[in-house]
Amino acid sequence: MQMDSKKTVSPTAATQVENVIQRLKDDIVSARAEPGAKLSIMGLAEEFGVSAGAVREGLSALQAEGLVSAEPRRGFRVSGISRSDLSELTEARVAIETLCLRESIRRGGIDWESSCRQTFDVMRDLQQSNGGSKDKTKAHEDFHSALVSGCGNRWLLKAQSALYVQSERYRQLTAKLTRPPRDILGEHEQILHAALARDGERAAELLASHLRETAQTLLQTSFLS
Repeated sequence: MQMDSKKTVSPTAATQVENVIQRLKDDIVSARAEPGAKLSIMGLAEEFGVSAGAVREGLSALQAEGLVSAEPRRGFRVSGISRSDLSELTEARVAIETLCLRESIRRGGIDWESSCRQTFDVMRDLQQSNGGSKDKTKAHEDFHSALVSGCGNRWLLKAQSALYVQSERYRQLTAKLTRPPRDILGEHEQILHAALARDGERAAELLASHLRETAQTLLQTSFLS
């Protein structure tokens, strides 16, 4: 019997769940799905072309990551945001990410230095060429990941990654606000130079200031309750 080479294979249940998780995470972190928005299992199943079970499993996974909340008999919603949450999140991220950075500076080798330079160059080029917002977001994440990638502690890196995702929700919201002029690329460049100079204290100080300044942009507005 002749096989149709153009026939597509239905995604497995596991692949469906992975797709749901990734698409919803992208929507939540980018703030396309607004905080507190209701997440309909049947509506998402139809939108994504997957089973209701895959959506339910994906939502449960995102609930474990703190991006989705569930209430008895009321279903799932995008997790809310607040001043207190942002303040606590920022200080937790400062503590973990500066520790990872110090360790990366102490332990990182030539490959770590090269990764830091390369990811910064990509981020800078996208900023200067007015690249797409999705590409800029990915480049920003890659740069922060590169800075801490040499720390050598997978548990610290897991914690840093989880805190980054939560922080990114708030950072994306600042893009909707009128903000005072700020040389964010210059801040990143100063962190990079201090890291490559193996000045752990200076690099950590600059990183902490960078993270707190981003949080202050939202905390000084009436956007958060």
